[in-house]
Parts: sequence; C-alpha cells; structure tokens
Amino acid sequence: MKKIVLAFIFAFFVVSLNAQDELPTAKGNKLINIGTGMLGGSGGVNLTPIHIGFDYFIINNLSLGFDANWIYYLSKDIVGNPHLFSGQAVIDYHFNELMNLPSAWDFYAGVKLGAGYMNTDKALEVNELAYKRGVKFVFNGRVGFRYYFNEKIGVNSEVGILSVSGTKTSGVTFMLGISTKL
Repeated sequence: MKKIVLAFIFAFFVVSLNAQDELPTAKGNKLINIGTGMLGGSGGVNLTPIHIGFDYFIINNLSLGFDANWIYYLSKDIVGNPHLFSGQAVIDYHFNELMNLPSAWDFYAGVKLGAGYMNTDKALEVNELAYKRGVKFVFNGRVGFRYYFNEKIGVNSEVGILSVSGTKTSGVTFMLGISTKL
C-alpha cells in the first residue's frame, strides 16, 4: 500500500512539473471551456446546465469571452419541462500574478451577462407560472479556478450566483469542465 501511495505522489509531482511554464493568463491567450454542472434554485428547483465558452485575454490577467448554455429543469414539481437556451458575454479578472500562483493554476472571478430564450410546453403557459416562453435576461456572478495538466489541457471548476429574469430561477451554480488553450 505504501508503494502505491508513493507512486501516486510521484506521478502527481511529475504531472505538476509538466504543467506549463508560461503564465496561463498572458495577453493573447485563447481558451475553450466545455462543462456541465448543477444549480440549486429558489423553491428547491434543480437545474443542470451544459455550457461551452471561449475566453480571450485582452491584457494580462483580464479576459473577455462568450458562453453558451442549455439549462433544463429536473424538478418534478414544475410542469411544462422548461428549457433555457442562453448566450452571455463574459468578463473575468485572473488573480494569478496578484496571488503569486504557480503557472499550473488559474484563479478568477467575473460576471456573465446576456440573453436567453425560455421554451416550455402549453401546460405551463396555461398555468401562468413564472416560466413563460420568451426572451429572458441572464446574469451570473462567479469565481473559479483552473488547473493545467500540461501546456494545453486543464480542468476548471466554478461557483456562482445565477438569476434569470421573469422566472423563479435564481440560486447557486456549480460547474465542472475541461479547458483547452488554442
């Protein structure tokens, strides 16, 4: 058992050494992010978002980007099976230099702002609940981190607060995904 633990520690150390030497938040870097997650919303509503995003570093430690999401409702208490398709502009500040983090890590905070389209079936429209079809404003404030295994590939995780106008949807989001540098 000791040998397995030592082998695991050694493997992790080797992977860490192979992590990128360049600052991951340098001006001109581009990232694609793909992931999934959960949202605990008001009224016990549970959502599962699926997202794909793009980040471009306009200066060191500041990125602008775009995020596209598909969110569907899992709660059996909500009739109509609402779905939200959205796109948001993203701006993030990366704290790597400020916190003197190793180049394998990327800690960031930012916001996503945009619009989405809520789609439901007729049963929900008749009940006139807070999940009507139409265009919605979407806001998500978040903090997150990435860990790069090498110069191109990393994992990311973030926690945020999501709000969708004209719905009962607001709550804490948790996302997990993969990031790749282009």
